[in-house]
Formats: sequence, C-alpha cells, structure tokens
Amino acid sequence: MTKHTSFKYFDAMITRAVLYKFILILVPGILIILPPSICQTDVLNPCEVLSDQLLEDVFEVNLTESNREWSSSINPTCTVTWAKPNIEELKKKYQDALSQYMQDKIAGKDVKMPVYPSNNEVSLTVSGRIFSDEYDAANSFDVAMKKLEEGTTMELNGKIETMFQYQTVPVKDVADNAHWVEGLSQLSVLAGTTIFHVKVRVYENPEENVRTAKFLAKRLAKSLNEQY
Repeated sequence: MTKHTSFKYFDAMITRAVLYKFILILVPGILIILPPSICQTDVLNPCEVLSDQLLEDVFEVNLTESNREWSSSINPTCTVTWAKPNIEELKKKYQDALSQYMQDKIAGKDVKMPVYPSNNEVSLTVSGRIFSDEYDAANSFDVAMKKLEEGTTMELNGKIETMFQYQTVPVKDVADNAHWVEGLSQLSVLAGTTIFHVKVRVYENPEENVRTAKFLAKRLAKSLNEQY
C-alpha cells in the first residue's frame, strides 16, 4: 500500500467511524472499528445511485475512462475518480512549485510543501444504521456533527491530544439538514430517515466543490429516498 493510498484509506475509515458513532480503538499500527449494534443487513450499492450518467450530467464530463470502487462495509461507499483535463499542466506547476519550495527551505524560510495534483474524486457513503423514525435520525445526525466539531480526545505519547476535529458549516436548502465538513471536502446530509455523505474533490476553488456537492446531494436525496 503506497503512502498516498494509506492516507486515503485512513481518511475514509475515520470519516465512517466518526460520522456513524463507531467506536475507535487505536493500538500500535492497528485501527479497529466496532460497528453499532443496529444496522441494516441488506444495504444498497451506492454505485447504483452515484451513476456515470448522473456524474456526467452534473460535471459535464465523459467518464468512459473513470475508475469506480465500491466498499461493501456496514456503511457502503462508492468512489468515482477521473483524470483532470489539465493534469499535465498541473503536474508541471507542481514541479515548479516543488523546486521553489526546496530553494525556500534551504534559505531557511517557513513554507508549506506543495500538494501533488490528484484526480477528480466524488464519493457517496450511505449510513447502514436503522433509525426508528425521523426524530431518531435527526438526533443521530446532530450528535455526529457535534462530534466532528469537538474531535476525538486520546492519549498519545503521554499527552492528551484532540484528533479528527473538523469545522462543520450548516448548509441551507438541502434535504432536511446538511453540513459542509471543511477538512473532508464533504457534505453530510439528513434526508428523512437516511443519512448520507457526499465528497467532492474536483475544483481548486472550495466554494465550487460546495456548490456542486449541494446540487448533487439534492439529486441523490431523491434517489435514496426512493430506494429505502
């Protein structure tokens, strides 16, 4: 597993763990996730909802060369990636920025290392937990958003540290409730008794990712409510 892949995998696991009230147990080199006791036994494949046709309509792209992955866990996730149309230009800019970064570091300047350009990525995670009614779902959603704001406190190297802490911003006009999670580029949505999460990492401008995630979430909320 490459460094990039391992971080991506860890990020996905943390997202599911925090948002769905999983219990996290960290031991050296191992992340154990214990699922909640009440879950659906036969959840849908989110890739059936996050279709190529939908993404092509929303992003105005041709996905004939896209990559699609489905994680059939307690909270199934569908991830679709495709190359940016200007990827070669972005790679060149990265190389130039990396060269400048090295020069600045040698000169003793406090600078951030440039980020290697990644593919466009959109994912859909659907909660597998069964809610008795809309009140139960709404309460669970509120608790999850609060937990993200507070983060998870644990002892590391003898010190109490707060980890997995993210700012969430309420978003209007999307289903019954929605919050944008800044650090994850993710829109968490409550629609009736369904909770789902849409990640959009496509545009350099974060506001464009938010706007597109809102539009996509409205389409997905309708489809998911028809499925459940």
